[in-house]
Amino acid sequence: MKYLRTSSIVALVIIAGAACVGSDPEVAPADGGVNDAGPGADTSTLPAPDSATTADASGDAATCAQGTSCGGTCVDTTTSSDHCGACGHSCGGGKCNASACSPMLVASNIAQPLGVAVAGGSAFWIRNGAVERCPVTGCTGAPSLITSDVAIGASQPRGTTIVSDGNQVAWIATGNASGNGRDVFQCGVAGCVNGFSPRASSGLTDAPTQLAVEGVTVFASQNTGAARQGPLSTLVLTGTGFGSDVPTGIAADATNIYIAGVAQSAAGVDRCTRAGTGPCTGSTRLFLGAVYIAAGGGVVIATSADGIKTCAATGCGGNATIVSASDKTAAAIAATNTAAAWVNSGSTTTADGTVRACALPACAAPRTVATGQEQPVSVTVFDGFVYWANRGVGGGMGSIWRVAL
Repeated sequence: MKYLRTSSIVALVIIAGAACVGSDPEVAPADGGVNDAGPGADTSTLPAPDSATTADASGDAATCAQGTSCGGTCVDTTTSSDHCGACGHSCGGGKCNASACSPMLVASNIAQPLGVAVAGGSAFWIRNGAVERCPVTGCTGAPSLITSDVAIGASQPRGTTIVSDGNQVAWIATGNASGNGRDVFQCGVAGCVNGFSPRASSGLTDAPTQLAVEGVTVFASQNTGAARQGPLSTLVLTGTGFGSDVPTGIAADATNIYIAGVAQSAAGVDRCTRAGTGPCTGSTRLFLGAVYIAAGGGVVIATSADGIKTCAATGCGGNATIVSASDKTAAAIAATNTAAAWVNSGSTTTADGTVRACALPACAAPRTVATGQEQPVSVTVFDGFVYWANRGVGGGMGSIWRVAL
């Protein structure tokens, strides 16, 4: 800030002092009330405030008698939904409490959802009987129906079982009305229109176990262990030349495919270098012991019986780093280049589930971003928010939530 003449400074201080009265009014949810704050998040921030917004706050601090000056406006960053914890850190319509964004409800009264995906401003979920969607800011009425042609049975896998590239949405289901058994199915994000059934994949040789998406390519692991890949738009899947015995997780980034398996005592996480649409090359063992995996920020992050583990995508000498030993029963994990998140389901009868997150690549200080959740079973990270599906407890209905990181 440039120095002003003495008379100008006095006038500026008087004006600023009159304008600054404490916290700004909270932003009203765009859905007319559905986005009520959920169970609390802790007061730390993730990731760290952007340096540009931090500089703005410190540079103008002298003009604000109370609170913090953000872009020339005096705000209370402990409660401001647009500047929560730091200038420019928005809660996306949710509430800010003690400098941390609180969880906000996206959709409620859902019959036990088992997966969640986000793309193009919409959240998608799979449940027995349907795939549905609504705006990420919350449904003002009933969710939009993608298709009602979905069957989910006892063999339905958990973890990441629904993905989207913004144009299509694909999911694993036990079957559909057309007679397909357990398969990968797909519709456009606007829905399976004109009564058409969802598109079923071609090229699978066994039941799919997990899905991953990178750009417009979908990856699927199978019970046989042979991973498949192909355009999400067509679901024509071909072999990657890569797999693992009884795979439990699959992930991909712009460079590699990763797969986790548990059948053998030495089963672990392997990496294979992508080669366009053809088979990947150079399979390498990264580390032992993992269930679900995600990739982002140059690391692979995994759930395991030892807790949450990370390993550099280039390798970690076979020794993954345990970054959260307390999370030994995480039910799903997801990542972007800047953050990772996972869910602990907790009890089937009590709302004691948690959602946890950390900044990548280090994942040095995992924190709890939501508590008191009703059996969270699926998670995804998108555009600075964590989204998760609560299956519900005690046979009750489920819900979809999100929180700004």
